[in-house]
Amino acid sequence: LAVYCATDVVMAFIAVPLARALQFAAVDTFLLVALAHMALSLRHLGVRLQQTLMALAGCGILLAIPALIVMGWIGAALPPVVWVPLLLWSVAVYGHILRHALEVRYSLGIAAACVYVFIALMVTGPFLISPETN
Repeated sequence: LAVYCATDVVMAFIAVPLARALQFAAVDTFLLVALAHMALSLRHLGVRLQQTLMALAGCGILLAIPALIVMGWIGAALPPVVWVPLLLWSVAVYGHILRHALEVRYSLGIAAACVYVFIALMVTGPFLISPETN
């Protein structure tokens, strides 16, 4: 989770000041833990929390690597032609993880991943808006 959080900081720091990047990363990591815990608890599968978090955070890190490479190459935030496919791929991967963790059909895993991504974007999105642009 520490590496996941650090990856978030690096990605956000490309677009916003360090303080906002740190806030974004802390909130995003908290949401990952809280929403995974809530979903597993609702299915009475709380014993899988550590395994699920390792899978979600690990895949989050691996999925961030191509984004970081492209962001470093272009020196700016990702254009939609790059981040939309990465977002869809992330939803597919998270959906697969959640499918197995929650013991549900893949479509429900995808739905859970979509709910997670939606909540995460709504809550963390404001941290990614640079104060100078307001």
